[in-house]
Amino acid sequence: MSTSFHRHGTMDRPSENKQLLERLRRDVELLRLRREVDAIRAKSDSARTKTTTTTPTRAAARYWRSSTAGIKVVAPSYDPTAGGGWPRGGRTAIPSRSADTDMDINRKELERLKESVSTLRSKYASSTEHLDAHTRIAILRAQIDAKRAAEAAAKGGEHSETSGTLHTPSAHTMVGAGHVAEHSVLGGTEACTAEDAHGGATKDQRDAARFKLAADQGDIRALVNLGVCYDNGSGVPKDEREAVRLYRIAADKGDLKAMVYLGISYEHGTGVETDVREAARLYRQAADMGYAEGQSCLGLCCEHGSGVPKDEREAARLYRLAADQGYARAKANLGVCYEFGKGVERNVGEAVRLYKEAADQGNDHGLVCLGYCYEHGKGVPKDEREAARLYRLSVNQGNAQAQLHLGSKYEFGKGVPKDMREAVRLYRLAAEQGHAGAQKCLGVCYDNGNGVQKDQREAVRWYRLAADQGHATAQLYLGLSYENGTGVPKDMREAVRLYRLAAEQGHAGAQKCLGVCYDNGNGVQKDQREAVRWYRLAADQGDATAQLYLGLSYERGTGVPKDMREAMRMYRQSADQGNERAKSKLAQLGYA
Repeated sequence: MSTSFHRHGTMDRPSENKQLLERLRRDVELLRLRREVDAIRAKSDSARTKTTTTTPTRAAARYWRSSTAGIKVVAPSYDPTAGGGWPRGGRTAIPSRSADTDMDINRKELERLKESVSTLRSKYASSTEHLDAHTRIAILRAQIDAKRAAEAAAKGGEHSETSGTLHTPSAHTMVGAGHVAEHSVLGGTEACTAEDAHGGATKDQRDAARFKLAADQGDIRALVNLGVCYDNGSGVPKDEREAVRLYRIAADKGDLKAMVYLGISYEHGTGVETDVREAARLYRQAADMGYAEGQSCLGLCCEHGSGVPKDEREAARLYRLAADQGYARAKANLGVCYEFGKGVERNVGEAVRLYKEAADQGNDHGLVCLGYCYEHGKGVPKDEREAARLYRLSVNQGNAQAQLHLGSKYEFGKGVPKDMREAVRLYRLAAEQGHAGAQKCLGVCYDNGNGVQKDQREAVRWYRLAADQGHATAQLYLGLSYENGTGVPKDMREAVRLYRLAAEQGHAGAQKCLGVCYDNGNGVQKDQREAVRWYRLAADQGDATAQLYLGLSYERGTGVPKDMREAMRMYRQSADQGNERAKSKLAQLGYA
């Protein structure tokens, strides 16, 4: 099971929605004040011809105050005898006035309202109305670029100016899962749909434009979110260097999430040259500030010795610190430590408990680890269907390891109906994310024509991608392709090179193949002692064919002194695993 960290391109939706809700409230208040202005202006005009009893609306004198709990509206009682002020006492009755007096008070109210609107505008310059003016520009530019690209494609690359009328987007705010569209028309309002309001612009484009505006105004979290947009190509052209630049600015200002994301960029070489030490330094900087995600990432570095000395105990300690803060991925990573006894005493029950906690929080890594436990009956009763269900939940989040496991379920019909096409689809999803195991599996499908049309060149392509990542089985299969000349020209030296890479990782099948090459002098100088060495390594891992070949070496005395007892022991071990040739040898020697 993989313990690799995955960066999520999701934004901090709860805090973002809270800000948007506040913007919506301010926008509504501005709209209401405008209506008050219009109403009082109309009242002033009519007051010239009649005497009225005027009671200014309480809402006209509301003011806004920011607090940690959000925006509060305070509406004290009105007292006309207190110089237009708002005393703490109750509301006072207002006597009848002449038209002139009434007009004078209305003028004061009008001025007060105008001042309120002006104050709101200056204090909340980032309101939805102001923001969407900039968003509109960004969206229109995106629409123009898209339309030009479409026209260029239609005309064989010839660019032309847009001829159609672009819809002007309206003010738009998202609160929670619902959308509110409001279109301002010269002080009035009219409702419109979100699609009409934005002229077909995607939500990602709107989000990116909003983040860019806020980032330009110095909002640190917006810098990070905009960096994520560039990192993932969400709403803007993918630009990992620009993402790194934005992360760095935010990190230099002390944003902990930016430190982690910048560290991930250094760790994986996205937008900058790979530098695992710098990645670990950034993770530690965030971890030392108590940031759970930084603790979890630094834990991974310690677990695998990336940028820091390998220290599984320190890794487990860091995972625990992050897990105690409720960080789901750290719980899953700590579960892996308990499952395999890394830095802690092995405890499969504790591993399952942690996996369940992470899975209950919806963490994709926790789901796939728990699914693996159900698939193999580790700490829980074996349940292939439950394993498939958990894998599917993780697949829905794009987890490549889960895609591989669920693909295997469909390939062999365990917990789900057998379906090779679905297996290939899932393998491809994971392979396209760079998962070496899935790349190897997809190569096998092309090699054998399972779920796809047989294509050995395509098989070799996928084997090579996995082999380049150090996947031992893929190295073996690619070596076999070179040895047999399937999908590539025959090349025994390249085959031997690949067998050796896999054999040195302890792959029994590759060790057996390398032994055969030395035994027969294929691609290397013949050396039967070296052949026996590799046969023995594979036989000790239970490879039946290697046990047979080692038995033959002892029977013939090639590479080792002749020893029929040891030969018989090797044949018997191989035969017990069903090797037909070993059974035949035993029969020939009278031990069937």
